[in-house]
Amino acid sequence: MPYLRATLTYARPLLAADEEAEQLYQAAAVSSDMSNWPCYRGRLLLNHGSWLRRQRGVAESRAPLRTALGSFDALALTVRSLPGQDRVLPANLRGRVVR
Repeated sequence: MPYLRATLTYARPLLAADEEAEQLYQAAAVSSDMSNWPCYRGRLLLNHGSWLRRQRGVAESRAPLRTALGSFDALALTVRSLPGQDRVLPANLRGRVVR
């Protein structure tokens, strides 16, 4: 059941209306359901940063994007392994990812 809880925690903000998404992203990022699934947490933060970038602009998206990249670096993952996500990163963050 822990995997199912993590999957649901990850999916809720992605499926939510914009009015609810921010609160769900923040709750999911600190949820204990995500603590044992660092890849899901990294993807969640990457999606949160993408959402913030679309909704509010580049400045507010930096923190979750940087944290996501740190997670991916620790797991030896690249953003290219997540389809389409490398396009949301600002140019100054793209260089940090090993390709």
